[in-house]
Amino acid sequence: MKASPAIDAFSDMLEAEADPAATLVVMDLARLYRVADAPAGLRHSLAVALKERTEPSPRIASAKSWRPRLGIRATAVMVAAAAVLVVGVVGYALAPLVDQLLATERGAETLPMQDISQTQTANGVTVKLDRAYADVNRIIVAYTIQVPAGFSNSTSGIDGKIALATTHGADLPTIEGQGLDGGSSHTNAGLVTFDAESLSSGQVGLRLTFPDVRAKALQQGANDLTAGAFMFNFTLPVTPGREVAVNKTVVANGVPVTLDRVVVTQSESRAYLRFPATAGFAASDWNANVHISGAGWDTRQLPAGFSGMMTLGSMFSNARDEHVSTISGDLRNRHGEWTVTIDSLFALDTKTPSTESGLPRQARIGGPWTFTISVA
Repeated sequence: MKASPAIDAFSDMLEAEADPAATLVVMDLARLYRVADAPAGLRHSLAVALKERTEPSPRIASAKSWRPRLGIRATAVMVAAAAVLVVGVVGYALAPLVDQLLATERGAETLPMQDISQTQTANGVTVKLDRAYADVNRIIVAYTIQVPAGFSNSTSGIDGKIALATTHGADLPTIEGQGLDGGSSHTNAGLVTFDAESLSSGQVGLRLTFPDVRAKALQQGANDLTAGAFMFNFTLPVTPGREVAVNKTVVANGVPVTLDRVVVTQSESRAYLRFPATAGFAASDWNANVHISGAGWDTRQLPAGFSGMMTLGSMFSNARDEHVSTISGDLRNRHGEWTVTIDSLFALDTKTPSTESGLPRQARIGGPWTFTISVA
């Protein structure tokens, strides 16, 4: 699996059946280093980290969701990459946990998040629904979990054991989650995104549920902690978006890809795609690596002053088996001609390991598939 042409600069570091975690990290680095060849220092750091890779902790809530993000899912590789890329972050940890977490999602810091500030405590565990945001693409909720002394910080919520529904009973699918460990305060923060394409603009009543919260005991032989359920009822304004109908098909390397529509909101822009599954992979195992560009701008460009880790978007399949590629950030003021480019299609079979090491099968189809659209 190679998810962008730029990753060819690192191709010698990836085997045909490469570890998907390592592949995702190298993909992100390739996005950052848009050069013909990878820097020698970065190559050395990656080579060492790939050999010393450790088992990652839960970071993604949905098995069908992928996210272009520096450092995700491969702890050792993240450390090596950070040594090369992270600058100017001294004092950053002094900011509140939720603020730190929002800073890792492109454009999230400037969203008009609604202050919820609802807190519930059970069995010594305190869950706070801190703030939330909604538009017709997605809903973002930020929360903290504090556990008693003697227990490790909880990964509940970002481990997928979380649910959001409207007060009328419509479930909103989980797309992804990420967390941040607060260290000695026994508190961690979580940021979870839900698919809101079924919602209309206006006010919506919501119910967020943690079926339980779990934490491991630090002392060997001691009982682990379970608390809850925790349930929060709240209301959010749903910000409208702008939909551009496209419904065009482009064929590259014998594969037709249809761009059905693009939906632009304050938090992200989405490309809804259709293309046939192939190579023995299920349709839901395929994703598309997408970027959008216009006169003087390109979504692959990082924000000015960037340092640290940043989520640039997500890829997932919705209930209609459409392939959805999202680009985080506000593009509403980008008018005129847009070029939507699908750099490649890639698949990861998470259900049927096919190698002796148990790594899943992978496939990639190179593009590009290019669409030109007009955005008023």
